[in-house]
Amino acid sequence: PYSRIKLDFPVDLGSYRHPRDPRQPIGVHMVYVPTTPNAGMDARTQARVGRSKLYAMSFEQLEKDIRDQLQAMLGPAGFDHRRDITGITVNRWSHGYSYFMNTLYDDEAESEALMELARSKVGNVAIANSDAAW
Repeated sequence: PYSRIKLDFPVDLGSYRHPRDPRQPIGVHMVYVPTTPNAGMDARTQARVGRSKLYAMSFEQLEKDIRDQLQAMLGPAGFDHRRDITGITVNRWSHGYSYFMNTLYDDEAESEALMELARSKVGNVAIANSDAAW
């Protein structure tokens, strides 16, 4: 189900140095966008259904999908997920997964009001970036 798989960006930060040797461990960045194509839903509903699907998936299911896909892709070249994966971190809500206004279907004034409401603080909690855009 992962549509984008790539080695992590080569970033050095403080005393951390990104791997420069292929024998060193490296992070792999994978993107999964749960969609429901051809179901007759508008973009907003598809985004809601996708988020619901993602929230409902257990870590174990996500891990199994990651391991299965990487093994199928890289196994013929000698990759063994049991040996070669040392840890998995899942970020269920990436920056770009928020719904955004569609000028064909959404009322601009209503959308602006909802985005303003999304940016409102609740106690010490403030929502920012794309999550506050809708």
